[in-house]
Amino acid sequence: MIVRYQKLKFARIISALFLFIYAIPLTADTQVAFNFYPVLGNVNSDSDFTVNTFAPLPNRLSYFSFFNFGGVLHTGNARFQITEQNLRWQLAEGNPLDLVVQDTIRKGANNDTIHIGVRWRLNNTSWLNDFFSSVNIIYSIHVFPVRFDQRDVGGWQFSHAYTMTFPYISDRLYFSGFLDHNIRESTIPGEKRDNIVSENQFGVRIFKKLYAVAEFRVNEYRRTNTTNFGLGLEIKTAW
Repeated sequence: MIVRYQKLKFARIISALFLFIYAIPLTADTQVAFNFYPVLGNVNSDSDFTVNTFAPLPNRLSYFSFFNFGGVLHTGNARFQITEQNLRWQLAEGNPLDLVVQDTIRKGANNDTIHIGVRWRLNNTSWLNDFFSSVNIIYSIHVFPVRFDQRDVGGWQFSHAYTMTFPYISDRLYFSGFLDHNIRESTIPGEKRDNIVSENQFGVRIFKKLYAVAEFRVNEYRRTNTTNFGLGLEIKTAW
């Protein structure tokens, strides 16, 4: 059973890579970022190499994903940790709401999650657009009331994603991140609790598409050392 499951997990990861490499049309809006973190805080097992991808698709669809790997820079033994695959469908032209299917694939057996929900792009909402434009923020919230979770922990998820630029200081600076609020999960037997996972990154463009980055991380699924940081470089590419 575990062998079959691991083969299925591997097939899903390969399918995700195939979707990006072969099926997604590389338009001018397609973005891929490679992040390297040679410096980590107390949790050296955290990810030290990540790949983030965004691509628009036909028929108001879009794709976003990340792959996290550990040990790439610290031990030389790359370990897959987690990937999140998001397929989004805008409800209508000009509408700030998207339907979202999110597949989270984690290392190990029987611990993956599929979320189904809605994303609200507040900065694309007509009566909020002027405010978010004035403060140079792109901000969206995700509500996932439907969850299929192999961990059998129950609960649901509410999350935030944001990017801020600072043109009044320099066009080289940005701040971005996410916060996932996992609500009423029974990750500890006999106890329901909320678990937060968050990453917040400050970047400075050094040369063309090369950035120096500092990232602060929170992972409350760890019962100790719930916070960590990473320092490194980011390479952004676009077509």
